[in-house]
Amino acid sequence: MATEKQKKVFAPITLFIVLFTGLVAFVYFLSNRQDKPQEKVYRTLELDKLDSDFPLEYWQQMKEPALMVERNNKMVQSLTNGTRIIYSIEPELQTWLKEEFKKYEVPYGVGVLMDIPTGKIIVMEGHSEFNSDLTRDELAFKAWAPAASLIKIVTVSALLEIENFEPELETCYHGGKRGLKPHHFKDNPEKDDKCEDLYTAFANSTNAVFAKLAHKHLSARVLLSYAQKFGFNSYLNFEFPLEKSMININKNDPLAVGYTAAGFGNVTLSPVHAAVITGIIANQGNQINPWLVEKVVSAEGKTLFVHKPQKKLKHVLQPVAVDKLKKMMLATVERGTAVKAFYTPKKERRLAFDVAGKTGTLSRKTPVYLQYTWFVGFAPVSNPKVAIAMLVVNPARWRTKATYMAQRLLLQYFKLYPQK
Repeated sequence: MATEKQKKVFAPITLFIVLFTGLVAFVYFLSNRQDKPQEKVYRTLELDKLDSDFPLEYWQQMKEPALMVERNNKMVQSLTNGTRIIYSIEPELQTWLKEEFKKYEVPYGVGVLMDIPTGKIIVMEGHSEFNSDLTRDELAFKAWAPAASLIKIVTVSALLEIENFEPELETCYHGGKRGLKPHHFKDNPEKDDKCEDLYTAFANSTNAVFAKLAHKHLSARVLLSYAQKFGFNSYLNFEFPLEKSMININKNDPLAVGYTAAGFGNVTLSPVHAAVITGIIANQGNQINPWLVEKVVSAEGKTLFVHKPQKKLKHVLQPVAVDKLKKMMLATVERGTAVKAFYTPKKERRLAFDVAGKTGTLSRKTPVYLQYTWFVGFAPVSNPKVAIAMLVVNPARWRTKATYMAQRLLLQYFKLYPQK
C-alpha cells in the first residue's frame, strides 16, 4: 500500500499525464475533424489576384468551357452576375470540327489544337454519337482512353538518351507487327526475317522492335521517370480540372517494361495532355503549359484577368534527342502508319506543308468492341505553329479515324489562317 507521502508525490505526475493525454487527443480531433478543408484534387494555374472588389474565386469556380457560346467572333461564357469569361478558342474552326464529327457520326471523338509556342488552345471540341450527355470538357480533360502506341514517344526519348545507344542499328524480329507475345521478346535467328532501325520501327509502330529494345535497355524505373518527365502520374499546370494521365508497370512481370513501352501496358491519356506531349517535341524539348482563359471582364467592364505568357518553360528532353524524334515523326507521316491520310495513292502530298506525327491504335472487346485511334503531331515541321491531338473511337464499322480527322483539321486551320 502507498504511503500518504508517496500519494502526494504521484498526484501531480498523474494529473500531468491526464492533462497531456487530453491535449494530444484534442489536437488529433481538430486535425481529423470531418469538416476540415479537403486537399484540392487538381492543381490549377495560379491566377494573378488583381485589385478588385469582385471575388475572383467565383468566376474561377464557375468557368466551364462546355457553356461557352460565340459572341462577336469570340467564345464567351456569361455568368449570372454579368461577368464574361472570354476563351482562346477560334469559333469558326471550333464549329467546323464540331460539324465534321457530326457529319461522320463519330461515336466518340475529341480534337485539340494548340498554338506553338504560346500554349493557347485554339480548338477543343468533343463529340459523341453514342452518348450525347458527354460534354467537350469531359472528353478533353479526362484520361479516359488508352495511350496505346503514343507511349512510344516516351520510350524513344528514354532510349535516345542512353549513352552510346545507336538508333540506326537494326533490330531483327518476326511477327509482333500488331499484337505482342512473349516469344517476340527473344531473338530467333531462324524466324527473325525482318529488320528495322529505330526510325523505321517508330514510323511503322513495330511492336516487336520496341518490346525487344525496351526489355534490353530500359528498367521500369527509367521508363517511369521519363513518363513522368512528359507529365504522366502528375497534374499538369492548367486552369481546369485535368485528370492525371497514368502509367503503371507490373513489377512482378519480367516482360512488363517491354509490353508497356510498346503500347500494351496500363497507360491512360487525356487529349489535352496528348497535345502537350506533342508540343514538347515541337518546342525543342520544352514543355508549354496549355491555357484556355484569355480574359475575364466584369459586368461593369472592368478587366479582372488577362492571360500572361509563361515565364519559364520546363525542360524535358535534350535537343539532340528531339531532332531525332522529329525525324521519326516525320517518317511516320511520309511513309509510315499515317501515310494514307496525308498522301495520295500516287504518293502526292495532300497538304502544302510537312507534318510530323505519331499514331496509336488499340482495340478492346468487352463489354463491346471499340477501337481507339490516335493521331498527335505538329506542323509545319521546320517551323511549328500548332500541335494537334485527335482521338476517334469506333465500333467494328466506322466512317473515319483519327489520322483523317487530323489531316482535315490541319488543312482547315492553315486555310483559315495562312502563314506568312
